[in-house]
This record gives sequence, C-alpha cells and structure tokens, in this order.
Amino acid sequence: MGTTTTAAARSATLAWRPVTASDWASMQRDLSGRFGSVKLRCDSYLISIERALIDKNSLGLLVYVNGFIRGEWLINDCEERRRFLRKSMRRVFSAVDVEKICKGLGKRDREACIKRLDLERKREAYSFHWGSFDALRRHLIAHNRVIQVQHWPYAIVAGAGTDQEHVVGHSDRLTDAIDRALQLRCDVMKCLEDGSMTTEF
Repeated sequence: MGTTTTAAARSATLAWRPVTASDWASMQRDLSGRFGSVKLRCDSYLISIERALIDKNSLGLLVYVNGFIRGEWLINDCEERRRFLRKSMRRVFSAVDVEKICKGLGKRDREACIKRLDLERKREAYSFHWGSFDALRRHLIAHNRVIQVQHWPYAIVAGAGTDQEHVVGHSDRLTDAIDRALQLRCDVMKCLEDGSMTTEF
C-alpha cells in the first residue's frame, strides 16, 4: 500500500461513524472497571463519559458536554440538561418532615393533613452522574437523533513514510498489530487523531 493510499486509510480509521450494538457493549466493558472513559458525538455535541468517584465511597459515570460540566444546567432548562443529565423525582418533604408535621394525628387526620398540605409532592432534580450505563445509553438514544463514535483513537502503522507503509491494526488490537508489523520487519508507529505519528504507546 502506497503512502497516499495509507494516508486515506488513516483518515478513515479516525472518522466518526454511527454507534453499533457492539460499540455499546465495548463501552460498557470499558466503563465497568475502577476507571475508564469513552467519547461520543451526539448530534452537534461532543460528550465524554468518565468512570469516576462521585462521592467518598461511590463510583459513577460523569458526563462532560463539549469538555464542560456547568452548574447552570442543573437549574436552567436547556439542551445540555435535556440530552445528557439524569433526571429524577425527589420528595419535597422527607419522611422525617412528614412525621414531624403529622405528629399526634390519628390515621384519618394524618391522611387528610398529608393531602391538604400536599406533603407527598415531588419535584424534578437533575444530576451530572449516572449509576447505570444502560440507563445512560437509553437516555442518549431517546434524546439524540444521531450518535456517533470514533472508529478508534489511533491506527497502528508499519513502515510509515516508505513504499511499504501499511495500516496493520487499531488501538483495540495493539498486540496483534505489533506482531504483524514485526512479521513484516517494519517499524511500528501510532497515528494520532491529528494525523501526527509517534513511536510512544
């Protein structure tokens, strides 16, 4: 494969394409460990999903939109909130509050008090983190028309810059790609997203 043809192959490996069922499964595996991250393009938004600590003892999936998490999305109705944040319904009055308000009332009076004061009403609440990958996936599918994934972060290239230049694999098969490049007796390089080449892996 010539250099010109290989340059086109590199470009193709770095292009965005529609996400598949296999991609979703791969992302779920990548995000199931202690840490991990994946990138998606949802319509005109670039999102990064990262496995991270969401409090002292819990891991969750944080969603960054175009590289940011903004507090204003929690309180303002906007596209970022609708498309990517987790919505839940929370009680305005906790069970403890209800007990204090209705203390000393019999069953019938208690029910009347709860109804009259609307003590069971709920409000919408939003969060940047998700506890379930499946829930996040369903939400993204429901609220975005086109979801794309980069084919792979980089390509493995053997014999870069020579007449023998050849794309031998992608980042998910690094070991296989290196083995094949060694069989060809070529140097192995990594082609980054911007098209630059490096020997660092």
